[in-house]
Amino acid sequence: MYPTEIQLTTSRDRQSLIGQAVFDNGLTQDVTSQLQLKAAQPGIVRFDKNMVYPENDGETDVIASFGGTDVKLHSKVVKGKVDRPISFNLDVMPTFMRAGCNTGSCHGAARGKDGFRLSL
Repeated sequence: MYPTEIQLTTSRDRQSLIGQAVFDNGLTQDVTSQLQLKAAQPGIVRFDKNMVYPENDGETDVIASFGGTDVKLHSKVVKGKVDRPISFNLDVMPTFMRAGCNTGSCHGAARGKDGFRLSL
């Protein structure tokens, strides 16, 4: 399991989990989509597919199950109800990148676009 422990520090935090099975013949396989996830103590974290989200402050083990094998990951939530401030790097730039607005043909152009210019 990757990562081996989880720490979530604001309500917007999330952590994706990746499961890799090692079989008797030495072969490995990504089993992320087949994992069954649960928390040892309900109410601390919640799951959506292979993503872990904070619910309340506290500590619990996340138990990932596949093929009759369980792996425990220690997880800690601090300030799980606190919303972090909006960050240009974490919130705005990914939106520009997804929409292509940071390219030279858009707001990334030397003169920008519609009065908005990005320094690249």
